[in-house]
Amino acid sequence: MLELALVRWALEKLRGHGFEPVLPPVLVREPALFGTGFLPDTENQIYRLADDDLYLVGRPRCRCLDARRPDPRPGRPASALRRLLVVLPARGRGGRARTPADLPVHQFDKVEMFSFVAPAQAEAEHERLLAIEEEILQELGIPYRVVSIAIGDLGASAAKKYDLEAWLPGQGRYRELTSCSNTTDYQARRLEIRMRDPDSGRPSTSTP
Repeated sequence: MLELALVRWALEKLRGHGFEPVLPPVLVREPALFGTGFLPDTENQIYRLADDDLYLVGRPRCRCLDARRPDPRPGRPASALRRLLVVLPARGRGGRARTPADLPVHQFDKVEMFSFVAPAQAEAEHERLLAIEEEILQELGIPYRVVSIAIGDLGASAAKKYDLEAWLPGQGRYRELTSCSNTTDYQARRLEIRMRDPDSGRPSTSTP
């Protein structure tokens, strides 16, 4: 009941920030993972259904975004921004656990934020997502620190990434609880995601 309450609390909080709830497929084909940058790179961390040529992941995709899409919050004007709020039940992550504390990553519930924005808005939106994550940890009373990841430790898709590490008294150390990345146009180009011009209604050549 506590876990369900936390998920519902997070959903309501993020809806208040303008996010739209989405339940994406958790089984995807290989091209989707190449498009988002998870392949080739994290093969040993992803569960694969060899007979069906599918992978167990939790990443939504969208091919063309309408810049005139209204903000889901009541009374808000149309915005060039689309935000997706995602709940991922029983999401798996494979690979060998490095320490006993890493074992729980094989199954967990997750509420995840995604924003598709115009290139000029990307940096500000990244900072906004970080602020929301900090707000959640602060309201839950969880001690944490923000770590700006060094460029040499970034994955292929991220141009900038923050980790929020929570203090675990039982281990006497900080451990990553959540992360927040700005992928600029890396995934958009690989997945051919475009924005629809608000005036002409035609797909733009620029990518979000």
